[in-house]
Amino acid sequence: MLFASVGTMFALPWFLTWFGHSLNQYKDVVRLYDYFLASSPMMPLYVATSLVVHRRSEVLAESCDMASVHCLLSQIPDNLDFEEILVRASTFHKKYPPKKLEPLVKKRVQKEYVVLGLFYFFKKMLCVIKQVFTCRFYFILLSSLVFRRYHRKYM
Repeated sequence: MLFASVGTMFALPWFLTWFGHSLNQYKDVVRLYDYFLASSPMMPLYVATSLVVHRRSEVLAESCDMASVHCLLSQIPDNLDFEEILVRASTFHKKYPPKKLEPLVKKRVQKEYVVLGLFYFFKKMLCVIKQVFTCRFYFILLSSLVFRRYHRKYM
């Protein structure tokens, strides 16, 4: 998923609607809502992780491009065993509690800010270079016009 640059946008409807928008079976939606109401506020994150891990063979079989993997993960099949997914999510929650993940998340966010900061720095530098070349172009144009004018006048 990292090499395909999928990101997490495929999971956005999962979090916004607690999977209600992405599931076709009413019984699965109700089961997830019950589970989320009776568990930690971070549990939708663990269920999403468990769902992706559950479908890892499909993800790995897909070609390594963003569109294919995103399309695969955006659609949740009807025949998934949600009880197995919920058990795995609970295991993930116990093994990797939010307090344990928080420092890793902070480190990752800082790393991405550095990369993003470099991106904005280079983008800003590109704008400055563009402005310099634009000013240079105006200077050359203006100086050539002035030179022609004075050249005609005094020659």
